[in-house]
Amino acid sequence: MKSKEYINKILFVLHDEFPSFTFKYQFDGLDDSHVIEYSPFDLIEGDIDFENRKYDIIDNYFNNDFSESLVFINEFDPVGISNPEILFEGHFNYSPKNNDPQIIQPNSLGCKDGFFAGEVNFALAA
Repeated sequence: MKSKEYINKILFVLHDEFPSFTFKYQFDGLDDSHVIEYSPFDLIEGDIDFENRKYDIIDNYFNNDFSESLVFINEFDPVGISNPEILFEGHFNYSPKNNDPQIIQPNSLGCKDGFFAGEVNFALAA
């Protein structure tokens, strides 16, 4: 299997696993590198499943001994992708990975949680 075929399959898998994310791919012939750009950064930042998957992909890629490099960048990277060869648009239909509540109701918080302690006085001094 050639590196471009491998990356094409990887992009389909990433799009299936993370349909809310946008992925762009471009081959940079100047330095023989495959560049995958992902966005939106604010949705992806801190997504441990995506980070683990990304590192697994990089590890597997280099274990296949492809001669070109593989680089993941985000939309704010100055290099960027100007003419993507492959583009998977995100659907932005985020759903939680589990049934835990995403927002904690204020009345469910207690002093023991460390969010507040004692009386809060919002009066302003003149």
